Amino acid sequence: MLCIYRVKDMSIVEKTLKLEQDYTRNETPGLEVNLMHRQLSLTRYFHALKVWFMMKSTGVEGIRAYVRESARLCRLLVQWVRDDRRFELCAPSHLGMAVFRLRGDNCLTERLLARLNREGNTCCSLAKLRHISAIRFFVASQHTTEDDIRRDWGEVQRVATATLRP
Repeated sequence: MLCIYRVKDMSIVEKTLKLEQDYTRNETPGLEVNLMHRQLSLTRYFHALKVWFMMKSTGVEGIRAYVRESARLCRLLVQWVRDDRRFELCAPSHLGMAVFRLRGDNCLTERLLARLNREGNTCCSLAKLRHISAIRFFVASQHTTEDDIRRDWGEVQRVATATLRP
């Protein structure tokens, strides 16, 4: 979908479309134009269009299979988090999402997340639960395999070891 408009004051468009969530926060505010705040891609209507396209291309049974597999892979990850005493779960897993953190101060989890995202081998987002920083991990693709989750968890563990090293 292409949306072209001409406006006198772009700040009005940005105020209308801007999202202020932890996972959309800009690490270097003011240094560049963030086009995310000038488009419709994160709006409710656009998400509905993506769901409609997915239903048309895979069908209801395809979506059910995707949700079941995402939940199964997430349960696998949750078990690995429980098995590693350096981590704790912060919320019950929901479908394809797990929320966990390093035990200790918030700064440890935030450093772990920043390093994970900076290295670029896996991508997670920040969750804030009652002033507690946590990592939000999604099984987001219908093509994700158990090997992918195992590799990502290995990356989280490797970076956690480096983060906890004095």
